[in-house]
Amino acid sequence: MPRLRPAVSLLLALPAVFPACSLTGDEAWSGFHAQAGAGGYLVGLSGDIQTTSGALQGSFDTDAIGQDDAVLGGMFEVRAGLAPLELGLSGFEYSQTGRGTYTGSFLGQNFTGAVRSDFEITNFQATLGLDVVNTEVVRVGALLGLDYLSVDLQLDDTSGLTSARLDESLPVPVLGLRADASLGEDWRVGGQIAGLAVNVNDFDVTFLDGQAGVHWEVFDHGEVFLGWRLLDLDFKGPLDSTTDADVGVRLSGPFLGVGIAF
Repeated sequence: MPRLRPAVSLLLALPAVFPACSLTGDEAWSGFHAQAGAGGYLVGLSGDIQTTSGALQGSFDTDAIGQDDAVLGGMFEVRAGLAPLELGLSGFEYSQTGRGTYTGSFLGQNFTGAVRSDFEITNFQATLGLDVVNTEVVRVGALLGLDYLSVDLQLDDTSGLTSARLDESLPVPVLGLRADASLGEDWRVGGQIAGLAVNVNDFDVTFLDGQAGVHWEVFDHGEVFLGWRLLDLDFKGPLDSTTDADVGVRLSGPFLGVGIAF
């Protein structure tokens, strides 16, 4: 945790270094503002998972167990604030059942051949933003928040003789940046990136969550948005007193939705 102190100190000092200006206006980030949107997220999963239980160690690529297709899941995003402050909440889900082959150990259970995998990942991100630049053309702000990641992987031998389940939740505090820009009367672009790298005791975690998108105001207060989101997680550490894990996964893909903005 000591490596976080310089970043937190910088975040607290930003308003003094870059005083926010033009806090009133008609943009989606000016004065009192609120936005809400929902849509579909076509998300693909890649990565590898390794577990060690005593003398039993095994690893597999997510593609090998049948998690090789992009799937359409739901996503949402809500923002509200009084410039220069803004609260944000967003989330998405990934769920896929696949079939593949795996010979090796997973969570102390031995698999030999054809397997079925049920993989569900749910993410929620809550942030507090502080604008350091806020004009009618552009907004740049610092973020402090929390990402919550739930991972549920059920692996079954198709013979029905062997089964193992990884069901873990990981809350991750994050620091980041957000930027938005107006492209005229009806168009704007925006994006953000937040993450954390921590090495404490037996845990080594690197986390990155970023997205970018374009918004088109179709009519007053109604908009369509299109963008791309990426979430990257590397985790090394104990799951319990007998099992260690080394997990590296990435979720990424385009999203499309509709929303309102005031």
